[in-house]
Amino acid sequence: MDLTRKSILTAGCAVVLTSGLIILLVLLTAFPMSYFSISVQKLILILVFIFPLIVAMPLIIRKLNRLPDEKKILGWTFMGLGAEFILFPFMLLIYIFNFSSVFSIIIGGTIIIFSIIFGLSAGLISIITGITLVNRKER
Repeated sequence: MDLTRKSILTAGCAVVLTSGLIILLVLLTAFPMSYFSISVQKLILILVFIFPLIVAMPLIIRKLNRLPDEKKILGWTFMGLGAEFILFPFMLLIYIFNFSSVFSIIIGGTIIIFSIIFGLSAGLISIITGITLVNRKER
């Protein structure tokens, strides 16, 4: 693989998308993982970190490298990040059901409401930016 501007951009975008996937997987598996033993918890954490790096990152690099120009690569990356921004607040909803006191429910609810407000708006802005970059015609 030649070290061109496009390949460096593709690798950087794949790292960003994979790290977002790791964050979402950690949030998704953290709460139910407490029911398992310590050895199983360690195995799940290793799988959560290794699986996206071994499986998802090369797949994302291959898919992004097939795109013809850098604007389309950035556009699809923005759309992927927008989807991650939109999913992030809903992953936090798992934790709100674990709170036991009224004060922690109020604090947790406030954090979730703000993350929904800002996460949805940031996600939609990112998706619209990505669609604009993908659909932009070359002059």
